[in-house]
Amino acid sequence: MKLLLVGGLTLGASLLPDIVVKELVGSLPLEWLMARAALLAAGALFLWVRVRERDLARYGLVLTVITVAQMIIGQAQASAG
Repeated sequence: MKLLLVGGLTLGASLLPDIVVKELVGSLPLEWLMARAALLAAGALFLWVRVRERDLARYGLVLTVITVAQMIIGQAQASAG
């Protein structure tokens, strides 16, 4: 069960969802990146509160921070260049 949760969180934070959305829509909207970060944070919160998996919740929070940092860096690069 833990392996499935880790796999789901990792897949959610990977570039695969971005690639799929970019292929379907043609671009990567900012709303998508915010929604992905919100879903990862909600997943981490769910793991913390309901499942009581503290280690997995911390892992989910780290993935959320990485995703938000990626979003901020991407927006900064897009506006600068």
